[in-house]
Amino acid sequence: MNSSIKSPGMTRLPDYPIHIKKAVFLLCSLFIVNILYAQKIAFRYPFKFTKKLTQSARLNKGAYIHLDTSKKQIALVLQDMNHTDYVLIDSNMKTLSNFSLPAEKTIFGYQIEDRIRKYYSGAISDGNTYTFIFRKSTSNSEFTGRIAGFKYRQSFQKEVVDFRSKSVSQHNYLSIPKEEDFISSFSQNNIFYAITALDESSSLKIYTLSGDGKEDQKLVPFPLPSWPGKKTKKLSEVLDNTVLITEGEETGLDDASLSSKLYITNESLVFVNDNLWGAHTVKISTSDFSVSSQTIKMEKNEQGKENDKTYTSCFKSGDFFYTVNLIDKSIYLEIHDSSGTKLKTIEINELNIQSITNETGTYEEHKWSDVKSDPVDDFKKLLKAFRKGNLGITAEKRSNGNILVTIGTHDMLPIGSYSPGSSFTSVSSVPQGYGNHTTSTGNMIGPNLSLNIHRTTGISSYSRDSEYYKSTNFKLMLDGTKLTPVKVSIPESVADQVKRQIGDTGSGIISQFRFLGKEYLGYYESGADEYYFKQIKLKK
Repeated sequence: MNSSIKSPGMTRLPDYPIHIKKAVFLLCSLFIVNILYAQKIAFRYPFKFTKKLTQSARLNKGAYIHLDTSKKQIALVLQDMNHTDYVLIDSNMKTLSNFSLPAEKTIFGYQIEDRIRKYYSGAISDGNTYTFIFRKSTSNSEFTGRIAGFKYRQSFQKEVVDFRSKSVSQHNYLSIPKEEDFISSFSQNNIFYAITALDESSSLKIYTLSGDGKEDQKLVPFPLPSWPGKKTKKLSEVLDNTVLITEGEETGLDDASLSSKLYITNESLVFVNDNLWGAHTVKISTSDFSVSSQTIKMEKNEQGKENDKTYTSCFKSGDFFYTVNLIDKSIYLEIHDSSGTKLKTIEINELNIQSITNETGTYEEHKWSDVKSDPVDDFKKLLKAFRKGNLGITAEKRSNGNILVTIGTHDMLPIGSYSPGSSFTSVSSVPQGYGNHTTSTGNMIGPNLSLNIHRTTGISSYSRDSEYYKSTNFKLMLDGTKLTPVKVSIPESVADQVKRQIGDTGSGIISQFRFLGKEYLGYYESGADEYYFKQIKLKK
């Protein structure tokens, strides 16, 4: 008799030794538990966004999350074109207080033309109330601050939320003078910052607003490097379209490939600016606003390759700076410490790439739900793609101490038509353990609109850029101590995991954050008319 007996809907497998059956059962159990854990709904709140597809409806939807780690609470603001809800959540993801107001009684109750150009910039707290700060851009004859190549007048307004009295109040906070160019705004360690550039004096003006309401401003010199054969740019040009990266944030090539990056911690603000010849860093202390700077020159590029179209790309991770450039037929990776001392140079070429990493190159093309991915195992093709695109580098410290390095390009593809939800979807990857959420009131998460080039702290462009982009990249692993290549199986980066989970969610108004040691994905489910926090799992 055949040991396998088939019956409708069931197949009996051959008998295996008991230890194999136990092992299979254990693996299946762990797999099921892992899925259930990764998809655990931790919090839900009933909220109905309008289903209109007008421009006003699209641009006036948002979920703003402020993580107050001192009180172990989350302040959540849900914005729709018709109404706004305010929710206070405890550490067990239970609602402590909530109330709803018509839009016209909130900070969003402006004329349509004003509401389109208003962006969430940060939040602070005095221990009893929460202050959410928004930036407003107005295009008129008086303008300060560049956005997508154009200049707009920048001003800030704040909304104070009192969950005890269930009330809100709005106030004007700051109007940027016309002689200043807006660079960036964010909140960190319960302090709100707005940074502008003054070209005439080559200095930054840093406006601050602390949780107790104290306002201040500092004028800080910003040294500009002199590169061989190049005319020195104005400060506003050097810092144009600066992207914010919270220290320890596992960002992707979308941010890392930009030429001006601002890394923020509780103790310092570090600007990293890429150039053909190398990179320039400026560190500003947040305690006394003292300034230090250094120039990182790629050793192999000191003689200059001005016909090479690729600029050096530099990425800060921990106390190290990782720089990459293409010289002749090789990729050069250099690692410097915080003082600028070179620690390691790694040359990657056609002859040694297979001995350095198990990873072949990959070409990705994303067009909404249409995703194309092909291997690039020809080094010459990889190098050619790197020279044609916007080159970037990221470095991510793994749980075993090794460092995962990603080198590649990130280029936007032209969008031919509008897809509902794309303009207001947002995401951030802000791990608490190595970034801003270890602070007293944490940080904030809000929508990343397509016009908002100067992004909110921690807000990566996953949702915006993951819709229409192409990327050619490859990865290698470095020993965390020796900084030498380790030929091991290459894991999925945290940035790629976040991007994949965002894509799998398929819902709108998405935010990803870490709170009290756990990872969450916030999203809106239109079928249920609810906003969720789903606990997720990221492998690091």
